[in-house]
Amino acid sequence: MTSAFSFINKKPTKTKTKPLSSSLIDELYDSQEFSSFINQPSSSSLVIETPSKKSAFNFISSSPPSSQITKNLHNNNGKQKKSLWTLIQSKKKKHILELSNLYANSVKLERIKAQIDQVVQEKQQAMQDESFLLARDLQQRENEYRQQLSHLLHSRWQIRAAWKKMAEILMEEAERSEDVVSMFEDERDARRREYDQYAKNMNQKDEQRLEEIRIKRQDIQSQRSEITLDIEIWKRNDAEIQETMYEMVMDEIEKKKELEEKNVQIQNEIDALLNRVNLLKEDKRKHDNQIKELETIMEEKLKPLTNKKIDHEQELEMIKQRQKETEEKSSQLDEEDMKANLEMKVHLDEKSRGQKEIEELERNIAIINNRKLFGKEEAQQVLEVLQNQLENRDQAVDQEQAKLKQAKKIITDKIKEIDIIQSNEYEHEQRKVQLDSTILQLSAKWKNLNDQKQLAIETDQFEKAAILSDQIKLTEQQLDKAEKEKESLQHDALQLSLSEKRKELKDKKEEYKVLELEVERNIISILTNSQRELNQILSRLTDGYENDSIPTLKELIEHELKTFEAQTSDYQEKNLMFF
Repeated sequence: MTSAFSFINKKPTKTKTKPLSSSLIDELYDSQEFSSFINQPSSSSLVIETPSKKSAFNFISSSPPSSQITKNLHNNNGKQKKSLWTLIQSKKKKHILELSNLYANSVKLERIKAQIDQVVQEKQQAMQDESFLLARDLQQRENEYRQQLSHLLHSRWQIRAAWKKMAEILMEEAERSEDVVSMFEDERDARRREYDQYAKNMNQKDEQRLEEIRIKRQDIQSQRSEITLDIEIWKRNDAEIQETMYEMVMDEIEKKKELEEKNVQIQNEIDALLNRVNLLKEDKRKHDNQIKELETIMEEKLKPLTNKKIDHEQELEMIKQRQKETEEKSSQLDEEDMKANLEMKVHLDEKSRGQKEIEELERNIAIINNRKLFGKEEAQQVLEVLQNQLENRDQAVDQEQAKLKQAKKIITDKIKEIDIIQSNEYEHEQRKVQLDSTILQLSAKWKNLNDQKQLAIETDQFEKAAILSDQIKLTEQQLDKAEKEKESLQHDALQLSLSEKRKELKDKKEEYKVLELEVERNIISILTNSQRELNQILSRLTDGYENDSIPTLKELIEHELKTFEAQTSDYQEKNLMFF
């Protein structure tokens, strides 16, 4: 219990009560500190876009979907149609990705062609400079590029086949859309009804909850105001009691202060004058007794107020208890506020999920209706662009390249003819050397045999002379044969033919250079015209169809246009034709 003298040396003070805060109902919607664990929906209810999904509102017992809608959504026929639609969409996306990769390979092919062209030029320069090791390295690099090129040479035909496949997919998509559009519309309508009922129920529940909290908070605010007023009254009463108590014992307090001051002086004198310790201690004891007597007198005088003081203190304790209980109620209401906000946040999340689900169904229905209206038309246009633009363009380019192939073949044949003539000339030259040696040997042999025969005749060795005569005839025959063969070699004719073939080869190479430039110009013209026509088609598609009704064809044309820059730049710079 507080001492009756706690007011001594304490000045009366007036305290200001902290104003009570009021919570606005609107702030309940602005709180960002709530967790999402209260009334958290199960994981199955969070899946929106899977075939086995459940509606975000299926737990509402007051608004179940109609039995007919449920049957339409979940029967085997509906699931099968939906699965087929999902499958065709997946196949379409996959095929578009494959086409993108093929077009990327087409651009890569043109880039590798340019790299091969550069390497070939560097190799030719290295051979002219007799830098054969560098030429070897460049040849290896060229082989690597050509190896890479071998894997990409069929990308153009693969792209054309992919266009045809895409037309088939678009046609199939259009046919499937007629089967699933009504199913998606029924599902969308069911989701919208569930969403509207859920939103209505939750809005009513949230409004009722907020009204209850508002009433409770008004009651707490009223209680706080009463408590604040009671505390102010108690403080004023307490100040009056403290002042009355002070006035009743004011004289004694003054005397007590004087005696306490004398005690301090005496204590100082005790410390300074040890010889007077005993006398001063006696005086101090007397003063202590007097102080006790004065305190007893003060207590006797204050006895009439003691009970009132006790009641006064108890009154404060009761007010504090009421204040504590009110704050506990406020804290509980704050927790209730938090729970209400969490529930409302869950409701908002559920409504948001439901709205997104409906929007997704709307998008699907829009896509399906688009495919239903324009799918077959787009598939037909894909085939028309493929046949009338791309295939005709490729055929024209192939015809131009065929001219170069034919000219290159003529040059190659001429080179082979020259090689054959050069080989024959070398063989004739070697044979002539052999024949000259043979004729020289046979002439020496014939002279030797004649000398021997003449000696045999002079020495009457007629039998030997007859044998030598036969050998001379045989040698003459061999010599005559060798001389005739030498005359038949026609070395000058070969030289003339070789000169003519070389001139023809030079002329063909000059013609090839002219033809090459002409073919390059023709191909650039073909590609440019095709590019212009595709841009015109793309512009017509953009202007003639609203809401991007034929997106696949536009995407295919855009891919095709992106390859033109690589193709035309390859022809405009240093072209390398592959035969």
